[in-house]
Amino acid sequence: MAKVNIENVELALSENQVDPAKIKQILADLQKAIEDEKALRKQTQTSKEVKIKYVVANSDIPEDTPITETPVFVVEALDSVPHHSVVDAMIAGAKEANVKCRKLKKNPIKTVFEIAESCPPKFLKEKGIRVITKEMPQVLLTDNKIT
Repeated sequence: MAKVNIENVELALSENQVDPAKIKQILADLQKAIEDEKALRKQTQTSKEVKIKYVVANSDIPEDTPITETPVFVVEALDSVPHHSVVDAMIAGAKEANVKCRKLKKNPIKTVFEIAESCPPKFLKEKGIRVITKEMPQVLLTDNKIT
């Protein structure tokens, strides 16, 4: 949409000898349309803001594995998805991917950690989640002291 300055519209109307009362009415209508457009833009911008949360999930943990070597991955989830059902949503997305992807029919996803590594994102996006880390990040333990 082209943007036109209101002063230019007023000048063009006055040059074409339009009645001054009619010019005021046209300018008032334009101002109202501009305000309505701004309000609509502001409303759509605020409605587009989606709240997300991050969940750290771990899986496939052998009992003798130290906590610093535990396989974890970070998952981004919509705020509407409960944090305790993130893994269930991942499993549902992986099952759907196993059925629909030709590549996964030959070598299907069998573990939760394989979901993080090789599940196509579109199947997880439908469930409201996204895997942030594809590889295992390092876990650091601290004593929560600065000194």
